[in-house]
Amino acid sequence: MKFTPTIPDDLPQIAEWIASDPHHRDDADAMSWMPFATNCIVSTCVEDKSGPVLYIKVSKEDDFARMSVQFARRTSHKISGSSGFDGRVPGHGRLRA
Repeated sequence: MKFTPTIPDDLPQIAEWIASDPHHRDDADAMSWMPFATNCIVSTCVEDKSGPVLYIKVSKEDDFARMSVQFARRTSHKISGSSGFDGRVPGHGRLRA
């Protein structure tokens, strides 16, 4: 697995994944995944040998930090080294800042 900072070139892919995600398509904006975006503390792309498989961001929200995960569109692709991962994991969590 490789972790790299989210960059503007990632925007089209993030937007496509959000649009195909029934849990995020109505309330998420690809631009909010950029490190320079309002309230975004850090954002990273997670890749395996096949390329990007998910994005992770931490945003400031009041007195909390919100961690968001955007998975790749569902395909037959499995993350290298995993067995049966299908991306059905809650996309948001709250952590005290």
